[in-house]
Amino acid sequence: MNEQPKKHLTEKEKEISNNIRSSTMELLLLYSSAEQQREYANQVGDQTAITEMVCMWFDDLYDINSVIFRYAFAHFELLKLEDFNKFFDEVDELIPEDSIDELLDDSNWKILMEKASVLHLELTKWNKGTPHKK
Repeated sequence: MNEQPKKHLTEKEKEISNNIRSSTMELLLLYSSAEQQREYANQVGDQTAITEMVCMWFDDLYDINSVIFRYAFAHFELLKLEDFNKFFDEVDELIPEDSIDELLDDSNWKILMEKASVLHLELTKWNKGTPHKK
């Protein structure tokens, strides 16, 4: 991915971009926590929770081609998100879809959970150490 100059965004687009960053952080926390995943599955059912956790990333949130999405992150953060997305895409078809217990026991999902935890920490450290674009 080439680093591109930041496009000037409207105030509304900046607000959307900040919401994307917040949603990304929240979703990474969900992926990092077996407890939160179980709680979510208890609320909506195992199959729905698993399907939604996948769709939230691929369909609702991650869009590397969106200027507004890219504006939410520094270049190195986008590279880390791209790596996470690549791994998630590789294991997406391999993860169990019927049971939250099976999902949480799956070796690929465990790796994804660890990657999400590390990525969340890295993005949090960067956000705290450097003023975020407003």
